[in-house]
Amino acid sequence: MISIKERIQQFNNNIKDEYYHLTCSGQASEKELKAIAPYFDFPIPLSLTWFYRETGSVTGDSEEFVLNIEPVSYLLEKLQEKEKYYLCRSLGIIDYIRFSWGNDRPEFDEIQKSKIDFLNNNYKSIGHYRYDWGLEEAYYLYVDKKGNFGKVRYHQDDFYNLWKEHLNGMLKESPATEELESMIVRIINKLETGIKEKDD
Repeated sequence: MISIKERIQQFNNNIKDEYYHLTCSGQASEKELKAIAPYFDFPIPLSLTWFYRETGSVTGDSEEFVLNIEPVSYLLEKLQEKEKYYLCRSLGIIDYIRFSWGNDRPEFDEIQKSKIDFLNNNYKSIGHYRYDWGLEEAYYLYVDKKGNFGKVRYHQDDFYNLWKEHLNGMLKESPATEELESMIVRIINKLETGIKEKDD
């Protein structure tokens, strides 16, 4: 299977508009990997450790058709941020969704705390990607306790379907089935197709 770095290079070669280009940077040191480990609450999968060590991150600057898996150094900085609007309270899936919205998603405050805590404890977010809704919608990537990867879709005007499509089921069992590398390559494939269709 093609590596993540190779696929990103292909992506950038195939997409002429540099606005959509993706980059890899910020390979994690052993010290950073040790520092981030307690925030996962369960063993970090070897595939994710390898990704952080060898690839570091996948990020882009566009507001649509973009994948952002931040480097460990960035996560550590935001987990210790003093300004509440830039603080990532934890790597839990709900806290990460809130973080990506500047911690301004009051609808989550109306959900039973035990449900929020369960989701945060059992699913750790590693990043997100955006497709054709720009900043209004994102697909949040997560890893579960078994080391499987998955995603949840959240549109700013569709809080009900976030629970209907994803979170209610995740309270019962993890729907995650993907491996990290194949998931990332699949997402990049989807982004490339979307950009080309948009430009046609």
